[in-house]
Amino acid sequence: MSRKAIGTLCTLALLSIPFLTSAQSSCTSLSRGSTGPSVSAVQKILYSSYANFPQPTGYFGPLTEAAVRQWQKEHGIVSSGTPATTGYGAVGPKTRAAMGLSCTPATAVKKSADVAALIQTLLAQVKAVQAKIAASLSASTTPSMASTVPVTTTPPASCSFNGQNVASGSSVAAYLSSSVPSGEQCISQERTCSGGTLSGSYQYALCAAEIMPPPPPPAPLPTGSITVSSPIIVAGPTDIAKTLINAGTAQQGDGIMDAPLTTFVVGDNRYWFHSDYLQHFKFSGTLDQPLQTKQWGKTSQQLFRNPANVGGYWWIVNDYQDPAGLLLFIHVEGLDQTGPVATATDGKGRIGLAWSTDNGESFTYLGNIISPRNDPNTNPNIEGTPYLVKDGYFYVYFKDFCSNGSNAVARAPVAEVINAAKNGTVSSWKKYSNGNWSADGLGGDCTAINIEDGISHTDAAYSTYTGKYYMLMTYGNWSGSDTWIKMSESTDGINWTSDKTIVDQPAASVTQGYQYATIVDASGAVKNGTVGQKFYIYAAKEPYITAQVSVYRWLVDLDGPGNTHKLSDEFSLGTQGTNNWYYQYGSQGSFTNMLWDPGNTGWIGSEQGGYPIIWRGAEHPGAANDAIATWVATSPGSITISGTAFKSDPSCGNGVHVSILQNATELWSADIAYNNTTGVSHSITAHVALGDSIHFIVAKIGDNNYCDSTDWDPSIRYN
Repeated sequence: MSRKAIGTLCTLALLSIPFLTSAQSSCTSLSRGSTGPSVSAVQKILYSSYANFPQPTGYFGPLTEAAVRQWQKEHGIVSSGTPATTGYGAVGPKTRAAMGLSCTPATAVKKSADVAALIQTLLAQVKAVQAKIAASLSASTTPSMASTVPVTTTPPASCSFNGQNVASGSSVAAYLSSSVPSGEQCISQERTCSGGTLSGSYQYALCAAEIMPPPPPPAPLPTGSITVSSPIIVAGPTDIAKTLINAGTAQQGDGIMDAPLTTFVVGDNRYWFHSDYLQHFKFSGTLDQPLQTKQWGKTSQQLFRNPANVGGYWWIVNDYQDPAGLLLFIHVEGLDQTGPVATATDGKGRIGLAWSTDNGESFTYLGNIISPRNDPNTNPNIEGTPYLVKDGYFYVYFKDFCSNGSNAVARAPVAEVINAAKNGTVSSWKKYSNGNWSADGLGGDCTAINIEDGISHTDAAYSTYTGKYYMLMTYGNWSGSDTWIKMSESTDGINWTSDKTIVDQPAASVTQGYQYATIVDASGAVKNGTVGQKFYIYAAKEPYITAQVSVYRWLVDLDGPGNTHKLSDEFSLGTQGTNNWYYQYGSQGSFTNMLWDPGNTGWIGSEQGGYPIIWRGAEHPGAANDAIATWVATSPGSITISGTAFKSDPSCGNGVHVSILQNATELWSADIAYNNTTGVSHSITAHVALGDSIHFIVAKIGDNNYCDSTDWDPSIRYN
């Protein structure tokens, strides 16, 4: 060895002495891509903290980063940013300290005296080595090649793994796959490099649990896809005549419908109120049979306590159930008039309130809350009262003398109304006027709302399904007009759009038509101006004709397309099979398709005059052939077939025979007299296979088909 080599050895020995002037930390920030025991220590903490965190691997991957972020948020260290900007997702000094992971400092500072002694010891050792080398050199006659040629040592070969260099003797975490399903753990192994050979076989440097896609957002609320099933009769003249049971007494009614039905629930029992020309009746009944059992009939004097001696004639038109009692909305006519209500042309109109704490057995008349603008003494019919509950307010709708129309609204806080009722009085109501709610409910100014004009002896409701408000209007055949019930919708209770026609019948086929409509949730929930996706509409037909008066009921589905198939809604103007409806004629099971007649706006058969005929929602048999509207099942399943058939032309004839067949099997049939404009209802449940035919057949009775036009607009609903 040369002197130069010896000097180098001395220098290296001296440099190896720990001349540190300060303690240096061995702590480094750990982040994605870091490996080693420090990472494993962090992962052990995460493994004990989170049930879905895998066992430690020594590799800092995306799972570790996500878990570190969660741990940092839970321990108030950092909750936003990135590993590079705020340390969010990296293990720095704060996170390491919070986890209780200490740093091992390097060798401590040596004192100067210790260093000097160490140097002297080392120099003595160097001199001893030099002496031995010199003796060795002098004893040798031939110089060794080792003394003149430096020895070169070749480092062991490194390994390559997924683009990263792995030094011989070092290890790296590897994974069986790059990802695993959500909730499962990655499978890892440690691969060690030894002289260019990497142990193990796993090929992936990273592994992460698959992130499940977020659940789809909730479906948007329906925007107007409303279906209305065909009506059925739930109360007929016999039911309504129960008001005549106490004939000749003060509790006698006229057997007519003179106000909407309104309903409330006590425990498992449902009750209905009906006012009939100054008499009031309470029934117990179901949604299918509202007037099932008459509980009592009472006069206004018998039913209402009237401590304030409020005058006028009262009709119960709506109710609201509160835990403390039952609130009635009262239609008032003839206040301060001088003659009988039926003939007088003077008097005033009002809407009032009444309160019961004994489940509707008796009431206290609280007072009047609304009167028309300027309060004319001309016996105005203020109509009403549909109501809504919106933003903690009652919204009540009625007729008024606004400068721009007649449909008005007033409101009051529900809490104030109920508190006042508990105290036997009424609170202040304000009308909508000029864009605000400042006008007095009693006689104040008003601004008309834009809603389909008609008779507002009806009802309204808020749908929790659509988030919209719905209100009904009716129109009777009082002057040769068509009769109808229409439903409007609103998002604010002020601005309304006409959305759905419930029924529209020509004047020629009815005497008085439809009036007094009520909305009730189809689930049977407490009324209170609220419904869900489906609700019933109850309305009187021919309300003042005792032999024909009846209560019709429609089922409204606010999201029903594809589920309900109604003849009038799916009627085709010229193409057989559209919407799976066919228009046929025949008899004894032999059916032939009709031809379209644009001049008649209907489908016609082969007989003279184009009989039989099928129009939108009506049929007329021929002299030799029946009229047959056929629907073909679009899918298998349980269906309900509902509807009401009645004579469109009651002027003559022998009446008709109507029937429903499933393929060749009769499901229902009835005879309808020539003058029966009330009709006969059906509500049948059946199971159909794909392609089954449901036939709606109208046949003549007797030897002629004169005046046999029959309104029949059946609907099929999949259950």
